[in-house]
Amino acid sequence: MIKVIHLVPSDVIGGVEVAAKSLKFFMSQDLFLEVQYVNDSPMAFGSSGWLTRLLSIAYAVKRIYQKKCDVLIVSLWQSAVVGIILKLINPKIKLIFFSHSTKSVNYVDFLIAKISVFLSYQVWGDSKSSLYLRFPKLDFNKFRIISFVLQKFTSQGQLLQPRFIYWGRLSFQKGLDRAILIFNEIYKSTPDAHFLIIGPDAGAYRHLRQLCENLGLCDAVEMIGAVDHELIVNYAGSASFFLQTSPQEGFSIAVVEAMQMGLVPVVTPVGEIKNYCHPKLNAIFVESDTEAIKEVLSVLSDAQKYHKLQKSAIQTWHDYPLYKESILEACMQV
Repeated sequence: MIKVIHLVPSDVIGGVEVAAKSLKFFMSQDLFLEVQYVNDSPMAFGSSGWLTRLLSIAYAVKRIYQKKCDVLIVSLWQSAVVGIILKLINPKIKLIFFSHSTKSVNYVDFLIAKISVFLSYQVWGDSKSSLYLRFPKLDFNKFRIISFVLQKFTSQGQLLQPRFIYWGRLSFQKGLDRAILIFNEIYKSTPDAHFLIIGPDAGAYRHLRQLCENLGLCDAVEMIGAVDHELIVNYAGSASFFLQTSPQEGFSIAVVEAMQMGLVPVVTPVGEIKNYCHPKLNAIFVESDTEAIKEVLSVLSDAQKYHKLQKSAIQTWHDYPLYKESILEACMQV
């Protein structure tokens, strides 16, 4: 039996972590796969200090080494550090570096990714963009794309109304301040507009709350924190648009889920989003804020136009493989 460990930094709400948790444990006659966390240690007290991180990494190295896995998949830089150390200790381990973004967050992330890729048997990505844009000089034969469609959703037959929704982390990297500014202009023309923001605070909540207060949007923009995914599906049934203005993304699980649920995405064409979202076909692109606002208002005044976008958005993901199927097939081939 081949033993595979997928190592991620923490058990938190984020695209990488949610994907990993969707296949936290699997066992068959030929394959055993489990998800482990770097910060699942006595040293991880919720502190983000470097000493705590280093102790957690050291503990994770010891813990994963004792598990004697054949294949180690690492996502994000903390996991990659553990992978590098274990590969140096035991060269027989097949290291898989899993890329989830089109570029590195900082120089430390860039350097760790370069070393990990050099030591890796294969490099997986959640999209072509996460591989080809981030590692343009790497041998493409070493690449493998893993589907990030975690599950299939059905449309709830939403009616056209000025209701917008977002779910994901409330971090500055998600560009939610821009989304709120765009919504504010729509709200001026459509006073019954509403924007529901769902997700845990990752540093941006206070800034976003202050922005809403300054714009007089406290009643129109609602931030409810993290909720169960079943509840997100319920909230999505009352919305018509998914509004996300990230300056950078990889695959973006939330956008894919929203499209399957029948929401028209109003999104920045970044990362892989620009390859599966197409303006005037299944999405509204936010390149120029003014043009995006004009297009949203145009769609709000034309139900036929909205339902055409909605139908095309749903159709986009009909025949796409699931994450579980994709990653298990990749593990067996490794």
